Amino acid sequence: MDLLICEALNQELVKILNQNANLTGSSSAEKITKDIQTYHISPEQAAQVAAKAEVRYLLLTHILPPLPSTILLNVFLGDARKIYKGKIDIGRDGMLISLPANSKSIKTKYLFGYMKFLQ
Repeated sequence: MDLLICEALNQELVKILNQNANLTGSSSAEKITKDIQTYHISPEQAAQVAAKAEVRYLLLTHILPPLPSTILLNVFLGDARKIYKGKIDIGRDGMLISLPANSKSIKTKYLFGYMKFLQ
């Protein structure tokens, strides 16, 4: 298999959001940030699946919490890069992944030119 697309949630970051949800005065924010921790996979768990499946590329989508900056990418991934040695990336709006027939290449393209600076 060449590509694994998987959602991911960083529990430590969501716990911080949960602990501070009361600052917003929203009880629903506190409940949501507590509940979502129980039914999402962590970046490390996704890395374990990718390593076991021997994929070449792990693409994480439906990122929780959303990353306001790519500077936080390594914080979000935690120990995933220690577990999985292939390419790990975060899906972004306008991102196209192509697996051409009769080829081992995996091509990434962005529909929106402004996304190139995030690579």
